[in-house]
Formats: sequence, C-alpha cells, structure tokens
Amino acid sequence: MVPALKSEKVQLVACGRNHTLISTGQRHKHHSYHFSRFYSEAFNFYFAAKGKVYASGGNSEGQLGLGHCEERTSFQHLDFFDSHGPIKMLASGKLFMWGDNTEGQIGLGKESHSSLPQEVGVGKPVNWVSCGYYHSALVTGEFDGALYTFGERDSGKLGLGTEQLSKHRVPQQVKTIKGRVTQVMCGGGHTVALTEDEVYTFGLGQFGQLGHGTFIFESRVPRLVEHFKKGHVSHVDCGENHTLSSHTHFFYVCFFIESTSLFAFSSFILPSFVIKVCVSLVFCCFSLLLS
Repeated sequence: MVPALKSEKVQLVACGRNHTLISTGQRHKHHSYHFSRFYSEAFNFYFAAKGKVYASGGNSEGQLGLGHCEERTSFQHLDFFDSHGPIKMLASGKLFMWGDNTEGQIGLGKESHSSLPQEVGVGKPVNWVSCGYYHSALVTGEFDGALYTFGERDSGKLGLGTEQLSKHRVPQQVKTIKGRVTQVMCGGGHTVALTEDEVYTFGLGQFGQLGHGTFIFESRVPRLVEHFKKGHVSHVDCGENHTLSSHTHFFYVCFFIESTSLFAFSSFILPSFVIKVCVSLVFCCFSLLLS
C-alpha cells in the first residue's frame, strides 16, 4: 500500500525507465482513449480525465511534471490538471506532454524539455498515443483515424516523407497508410500502425521486429505486413526490439534474439503462431531484451 494514495481509487499506472505516474478517479465511460505505458526514458503524455495525477521517481528532465527537475521518492500530486478543468478537456480530446524533448519527442518544437505539462495539438481531438524511446505517435478522433508522428527521425521510425523530416520536432501526418488508423505503438526504433483491416510497420527491423522477413533491416515508409492482410488483428504492441499482435483466435510474436534461453520458443523473423487461444489484448516489455 502506498500511503499517499490510500484514499484514492487508482485507475491507470504507467512507468518510464526511472519514474512512475498514476491517474486516479473515474474514467469517462463515453470517451475511448489509450494511456500507454511510458517506454520513454524521460517524457510523458496524459489525456485529461476526471481524477488526479500523481508522479514519483527520477526527474532530471522534468518528467514528473512538477515544475522543477528534482527527483521525488514519494508520489506528488500534479495540481496542473486540477486548475485546467479536466472534465472539459477530456470531452475535447486534448493531449498534454512533458519531460525530455531533445529529439522533439514531446512535440514542443525547439524546446529542450518541459517540467510542466504542455498541450500538444494537431487541430483535431486525439484518442490514442504511444511513446517510444525518442519518438512518439498519436491517432486522431474515433471517426478520423489520422496518424501523426514526431521525435527522432533516424531509421524511418516516423514513417514520414523526406520533405516532412525537417519538421520532425512537431507532429506530422503520416500520409502513406491507406485506411483509418485505429491503434499505433512505438518500439525502441520502430512503429506499428493498425488499421481496420491491415497492419503496417516501419523503422528499424534488424531483429525481425517489422515482420517482413530476413533481409528487411529498415523501412523508411509504412509497409504492409502481408502475413496479416485482411487478418482482423485486434491489438498490437511493441517492445524495444520485438512486436506482438493478437488475432481474433491467435497470438503472434515477431522478433529475433541470439539467445533463446529467455523464451520457451525459438527465434522468429516472420509473424509466427504461438498459442491457439482467444487473445484480446497483448503487452510488451522493453526489459525482455535488455539483459
């Protein structure tokens, strides 16, 4: 039991490399949004919701959102959202980000970091967002489904055209994916986008995390994963160098590691069937490949 949260009803928990954020209260039942686990080292995002936000841990880049860069060993309340009318912001799909911005990963342009939450907007409501190590991605409104990426531009992880890369420090729309994007997930150096019918991957692929086969080490534009064409994938998730997806009746893993001692199955460089059960949700952890 965390004493500072004893009287609160915790709804969401998210962790970075050395910090933790918690959201309390009640989620709005009429609003669909995704509160990703923070794979980032030192930045965060938050969809405004009814309740409070608490932070604890490392704070060298202001990732706790407390207005300073001093670490905290107990959970501190972020009063920023209390004073900005959280219920109203929830209805409009506003997104707030803070922390390290050395590569533009929180979308604040030339700013190096922000120790307080700042709104990041694209002119449309946001209902899905994901953070990688040094890049981020978001999906706009439920009926729009436009994909935007920003942050470190190396290796094609943003999926942007050459003419767009100069503005990589602010959200740019990925224009080459056909169909409405429903989910996006960021890995360490790759990105996975799910539409209503298809799965697209782009960025680094040296470990097979893109699911395109042996010799695809990088894709600078979104590339359709043929294995899942019209495959009714329901959810995707990324670790640092691997990707998981769940099908209506199957669970797939796509990655490569030199040592298989960590896992109960051999290495894969194409999406591979693992368990014949009905899987509705999958999650990845960066620590799987860091030992």
